[in-house]
Formats: sequence, structure tokens, C-alpha cells
Amino acid sequence: MFSAFTVFTLDMAFQVIAESVEDLKPMDDILAYKFYAEEELDYDDIPAPSIRKFVKDYFQSTKHKQ
Repeated sequence: MFSAFTVFTLDMAFQVIAESVEDLKPMDDILAYKFYAEEELDYDDIPAPSIRKFVKDYFQSTKHKQ
């Protein structure tokens, strides 16, 4: 719910494996970026349930590859 209105969205996530992030720079609607290890995250700080699930799913999938 947003401002007393129910807003339906389609949330999507993409995993990108870059050869290098050396020249990565924020542009357009992104002010900055930071990479986190799972131990650095507090999932309660991620307000959107769908995004929180994407992040959890990502870290779960990387554990299976190790």
C-alpha cells in the first residue's frame, strides 16, 4: 500500500556477471552503488518484500555453488 492506495507492480531481478566493474559508474537515476556480503546485510532494512526475497534467493543460490 502506498499513500492509502494499493499499487500492483511486477518486480523483476536480473543477475549480471560482469567481466570487470573497473569502469562502473552511477548514471541516470542511480546516485551510487555498493556491493555487500550477506553478513553485512540486515534484511529488515530492505523495505520491499519482493526485493528482500530477491536478495535472499540470490545468496541462497550462491551457497549451493560453493
